[in-house]
Amino acid sequence: MITLDLHRLCEIKGITHPHAFLTAKGISHRTATTMLNGKGKGLRFAHLEKLCRIYHCMPHELFN
Repeated sequence: MITLDLHRLCEIKGITHPHAFLTAKGISHRTATTMLNGKGKGLRFAHLEKLCRIYHCMPHELFN
């Protein structure tokens, strides 16, 4: 199963408050909560692109 693993990426990047970081960068509160809790059923390409820009990473680094 492929999962979005933002907590691991935040640890690597030294981000201590991932939810506050995502909302400050333009991700909505609800979307950030869903992504961080792993409850989402899908991921929009717009969100994928935005996450890659925010974390300065490639798409494969977001997933586990």
